[in-house]
Amino acid sequence: MKNEKITITIGIPAYNEEKNICSLLDVLIDQKINTGTIKKIIVVSDGSIDKTVDIVKSYDGHLIRIIDRKKRLGVNETLNEIFSLVKSDILVIVNADVLPIGHNFIERLIAPLIKDAQVGLVGGDYIAARPKLLFEKIILNSYKLKIHIGKQINDGRNVYMCYGGNRAFSKTFYSELRFPNKYPDDSFSYFECLRRGFKFVFEEKAKVKLRAPGTFQDHANQSIRFIAGKRKLEEHFGKFIIDEGYFIPKKIYTKVILKFLFKDPFYTISYLLITFLLRNSSKKAEFNTKWEIVKSTKNLS
Repeated sequence: MKNEKITITIGIPAYNEEKNICSLLDVLIDQKINTGTIKKIIVVSDGSIDKTVDIVKSYDGHLIRIIDRKKRLGVNETLNEIFSLVKSDILVIVNADVLPIGHNFIERLIAPLIKDAQVGLVGGDYIAARPKLLFEKIILNSYKLKIHIGKQINDGRNVYMCYGGNRAFSKTFYSELRFPNKYPDDSFSYFECLRRGFKFVFEEKAKVKLRAPGTFQDHANQSIRFIAGKRKLEEHFGKFIIDEGYFIPKKIYTKVILKFLFKDPFYTISYLLITFLLRNSSKKAEFNTKWEIVKSTKNLS
């Protein structure tokens, strides 16, 4: 991929994101990219009923396009619509409730795609905003724990480091990729990338900020969705592939858990207890791409 020919489109699936969409677009517009050009930022509003659409419309329409879909169809249909509209060399997907960190976020995220034509998908890193509530502090600690584990498995090249709100796709991969309904899009993209013979790369330098859930119910919604999504993936890719993809070596798991128990015993034990409770309550849950919105993660200020 020659530098002078690189074009980039940024896709943003959005549902009721009035609290963050303006800050997100400002950061993206201000990106400094030496290796390519942002041709378009496409925001697809998936049936938003707040001011999301009006805010996006207030920007220059030459660079930013808003698709105001009146009916909520879910994130997979939203992503499929974005994918069908793009012709750029690289497609970057950013969730509407995160904030990229730094003026070179995009350049860092797409670097592995430029370096190696066999790379089909890049996952960026994430950090959590400063917590406001006790429960949010517990979940923030769990984020740190899970990232610590994920980075030690195959140098970060694993499904745990394919975060849905911070991904870059090569044209050869995204042009034929579409998400079936009722499958988690982030992990589906990871396993489909490998199935098609592409490489997945984790790019630690490309970071976004997000907010951890501030209530038990919001965290439960996310966790149950994750567990149900894993079971759903087994139907498409097979249980062996999914079990192998999600496998955490006991040595790594034990080492990290002990480290966090020593460093933050209250938060770590609290999270382990919460996880145990949610695993038992999610055995019959089914994955749904039109999930209940996690409201406590929407405001990064």
